[in-house]
Amino acid sequence: MKGMSRMKRALAAALTMLSLSSAVPVNAAHYVWETGVYKITTLGGMAMNDQFADGEGGAIVCDPFDEQEHELWIIRQWGSTQQFTISPYSNPDLYLSGENGKGGGLTLSCGSAGNTAFRWTAACQSNGTYVIKNVKTGWVIDCENGRGTVVGNRFLLWEENNYADAQHLNVIRLSEKTDTIRPGSRVSAFSRNDVTIRPFADTNKCLNIQYASAAAGAALVLDTASGELHERFNIAARNGVVSIHPLHAPNLCLAPSGAAPDSPIVLKGYDSNDPGCHWEVYSYGQGYSFRNQQTKLMLDNYCNRTNDGNPLIAYSYTGGADPQGFYIQGGSGTSAAGANTSSRISNRLNEMVNGRNGYGGYRAGTTYTGRYASEQCKGFAKDVFQTLFGYNIGSTAGKPNNYRINYTKSKTIEVGTLTNLASRSDAELKALLGQARPGDFIQVRRNHGGSHSMIVLSVSQTGITLYEANMDGENGIRTATYRWDQFRASNTAAGLYTPRDYNLF
Repeated sequence: MKGMSRMKRALAAALTMLSLSSAVPVNAAHYVWETGVYKITTLGGMAMNDQFADGEGGAIVCDPFDEQEHELWIIRQWGSTQQFTISPYSNPDLYLSGENGKGGGLTLSCGSAGNTAFRWTAACQSNGTYVIKNVKTGWVIDCENGRGTVVGNRFLLWEENNYADAQHLNVIRLSEKTDTIRPGSRVSAFSRNDVTIRPFADTNKCLNIQYASAAAGAALVLDTASGELHERFNIAARNGVVSIHPLHAPNLCLAPSGAAPDSPIVLKGYDSNDPGCHWEVYSYGQGYSFRNQQTKLMLDNYCNRTNDGNPLIAYSYTGGADPQGFYIQGGSGTSAAGANTSSRISNRLNEMVNGRNGYGGYRAGTTYTGRYASEQCKGFAKDVFQTLFGYNIGSTAGKPNNYRINYTKSKTIEVGTLTNLASRSDAELKALLGQARPGDFIQVRRNHGGSHSMIVLSVSQTGITLYEANMDGENGIRTATYRWDQFRASNTAAGLYTPRDYNLF
């Protein structure tokens, strides 16, 4: 009956010692209120085993306990109630289900923890064991015909009759911490443009936003990869975490719709100050998993299914790569749509720099006297930005935060800020400003404490080219290229801003 255990030897050894020292079942509060790994055994010493449950629908049976993972169960409290769910350690995405009627075998099922068929309560007995009752049906876990000493005998559902050999179960915690059910190696945040995000289970499928919406709570889904716009994303690194944006809607991002496990992944208006919009990144070999900064739930492919339309949810870390591991494909550059938009904006900037097509008042080498001219460098940059995108970006924050803009969140994204530039590396500065697009707005605090405003023309591996005024103290317009070290030497802090609707006005 025993297959080769896939548990790590170190875990097996630890569980052996813990099981020997745990002679008395834990009390109700302990196992209901604390997530952990447990063994569940009959008075006859047989453990509940899911080895032959075959994912969904197969029976849970009796088996001698020897620390194999099919005999381990993860118990999680449901909300703030005395209810809990039971999931197999070997497949934490499934639930022990009480859906079958009286006499029906105990099985595993995939779904939402909100389903009362997946929730249980427990009553402690005088002998220190527990009777475990299903919330939906009221039937209790029972060992068929009271044969709690027979290998392969089924566990099923039955009316509560206090028959000890059948219904009294030992529930013994095997780990004080859930070290085996948390993410592995966290990696540095990264930025990539125009990528698809594909589940480990089937790399021909990818995340798709076509039917997602924040207002209705409709989830992102899997879809067969076809290169359509709804399948393409930009990933942006900000302060050690990432945000994930639809390629054609940078003002939106992927976020859980709620704080509870099973919450759909929806589109949400991006807010750089909202931890719900950001994800920690963990390594899975050549792929990644994403943990929400606010809820601590993982981006999860519901039940690890690969049918088109399968929803993406936020879920507790399961310990398995399949439902929560994703490949990031593409990212070598911007999309054709993004490149066309960027090219149009860049062309308009070149017209302004060269004073062509009615933009003589912005020509480099002349003095700026146009809209907001009394604000000097800020007025020039603000006017250029408004000419490109159709709105006033906002005012400069007061000292010492004058490297930031008091912007309107519905119109502008603060891509990020960086302070103490003298002590930063060129790579850190490049990680921020390397995300800039033509027309983006850069606000800095100069070494002397004053502020300066600039418009991005282009970015290279070695530095950034900017469009600015008043460096001569007389509102003179110019373009200038700064190496990363030169930029750091001249400024103490910087902020990068981009319009949510990155299109020419």
